[in-house]
Amino acid sequence: MEAPIDEMMVFFTRAWSRGDLSDAECDAASDGYARHFESISHILPSRLAQLARIVSLHDARVLRVVVDNANNVCLTLRAGDFQRGYYDADLRYRGVSLLLASPEVSEIAGNDDFEIIADEIDISEGIHTFEHRLLARRGAIAVRFREFDYTVALVPDRDFVAP
Repeated sequence: MEAPIDEMMVFFTRAWSRGDLSDAECDAASDGYARHFESISHILPSRLAQLARIVSLHDARVLRVVVDNANNVCLTLRAGDFQRGYYDADLRYRGVSLLLASPEVSEIAGNDDFEIIADEIDISEGIHTFEHRLLARRGAIAVRFREFDYTVALVPDRDFVAP
């Protein structure tokens, strides 16, 4: 049974990830998201648009999730590949009004089954609230927020010690 969070993905759906779509439908999903992103990119915080354009989160694993009492969330992801190198991406969301995860947030850090295969950035509830949806092989995360920043630090390889 799929978790409701999976249904939040608009373009890169669970059916897309399972290969249930035809080649034409897969192309339409990718092209549709690219068009959608370009149509909203001028409204997005510059660092969020930059993340989407230059940092690949494909095959990323979650090292750490920190949620504080001030409605801030930090996701630390280990991403990259052998050819281009590996890096830790710290995604910092401020003014978070929604954080959904399946499995639960406390269960995704270090979980080998939770490997990100696609993400979508969108506008939510008007022009000043944004959404980042991340689809994993087994699960998903959705964060709704008002401000965003990130850093990337190179690391020697993909391995890490789970928390």
